[in-house]
Amino acid sequence: MGYGLIQPGIATDAGKDLLLQMGNLDTSAYDSKEVISAYDKLEQLVKNDWTPANALSLTHTEAQMEWLLGKAFIIPCGNWLEGEMAEDIPEGFEMAFMPSFWHDSTNTSTYVGSSPRISIAANTKNPEAAKAFLQVLFSKNVTQAVAECQMGIPCMRDDLEGVELTASNQDILKQVSEGSVQIINEVGGSGNFEPYAELRTATTNAISSILGGQKTSEEALEGIKQEADRIAADDGIAKITIS
Repeated sequence: MGYGLIQPGIATDAGKDLLLQMGNLDTSAYDSKEVISAYDKLEQLVKNDWTPANALSLTHTEAQMEWLLGKAFIIPCGNWLEGEMAEDIPEGFEMAFMPSFWHDSTNTSTYVGSSPRISIAANTKNPEAAKAFLQVLFSKNVTQAVAECQMGIPCMRDDLEGVELTASNQDILKQVSEGSVQIINEVGGSGNFEPYAELRTATTNAISSILGGQKTSEEALEGIKQEADRIAADDGIAKITIS
């Protein structure tokens, strides 16, 4: 929900900088109209009874199955869905990627990318071998093989011509190539604009509390802000700057 709806909505309305502020523990970002609007929309979704009553009890694959069974019209998800659920897709079921609709502006919809960070230790015994391994890992041939095996689009922008992709991933590539969506990534953290595990947990709990009806969007945002302030004030937590 956070990565599939809220983050893309904020990024579409306000750009990358606001997500960077949040990840870098600038709590003033949570008072911006774009962030407040994104969380208000989630609360309104619950108030309108547009979310499944059992949403919080489902695993991600169970949620995907509920969607495939026609119990939901939209599911916030990644491009792995069609490949991961290939054996369970009902005959005649067609799916497509929808860019962010969780925004108020007319800006180009934004897709918030996520990828793991791979580093080479400065004092490793054989840095050249490590570099060579990464060059192979991120080569065009390996990228294409990964795309075909996992039936999803890797984060690299290599040529995927000739690769057998799922219909929904073909749709994503088409939208990116046509410029109907833009992709943003962050550098220096976990890949999700949330470099602190504690803050990710607080955000997830806040979203769950809204979905479960325990908190309003205002109360949930206040909880995230308090956790960000706590992390910022804790000298025992190494600080990370994302950009």
